[in-house]
Amino acid sequence: MKLVYLASPYTHPDVSVRIARFDAAALASAEIIKAGLNVFSPIVHSHPLTQHGLNGDWQTWIEVDHDWIRRCDEVWVLMLRGWQQSVGVRAEIRFAGEIGRPVRYLSSAIMDMRRQIIDRAAELEEPQSNHGDTESTEGAREERQVM
Repeated sequence: MKLVYLASPYTHPDVSVRIARFDAAALASAEIIKAGLNVFSPIVHSHPLTQHGLNGDWQTWIEVDHDWIRRCDEVWVLMLRGWQQSVGVRAEIRFAGEIGRPVRYLSSAIMDMRRQIIDRAAELEEPQSNHGDTESTEGAREERQVM
């Protein structure tokens, strides 16, 4: 089964924003699983752990997240408000490109998100003759919006 890494912003001074971001990442993760793919969302994984004393900032999770990105077939970016300013999301996109993982962009509007996930899941399940043969340089990295 294909494995997707779901990048999304988290850190924010307002706890209600962090909770809303967690909920959005959990919803997207559930939709990805319903579409027949496996998903790792660092926000869904780590948010509950912050309730037990672990820090939620990027520096705390960088090595864990890099390990998961290495294991995943693709990185999908959930385009929640603030994703372009997120230090963690920008670093995840950069790292994915460095190791040759395709990066896709996922709408945060629920109906668009569901359609995009279903369409991309179907594409990932199709046999590919040149798996892993994607461009990975910073300027030429394959970055398409999931449609």
